[in-house]
Amino acid sequence: MSLEKNRLSRWLGRGEATQVPQPLPVSSEPGPIGADLYLLLDDEGRIQSISPHLLARLDV
Repeated sequence: MSLEKNRLSRWLGRGEATQVPQPLPVSSEPGPIGADLYLLLDDEGRIQSISPHLLARLDV
């Protein structure tokens, strides 16, 4: 596992999310700050997709 994925997995608390894949909003407030921050997990909690805006905010 790469360093970036390892950091992100620790930040997300990997292993706790075991539900159907769905986008997880970082911010529930509407607006430009949280509008494009999302990631998509598979049923085992692994990251399948992550928005470029979230990657930039995490400095990954």
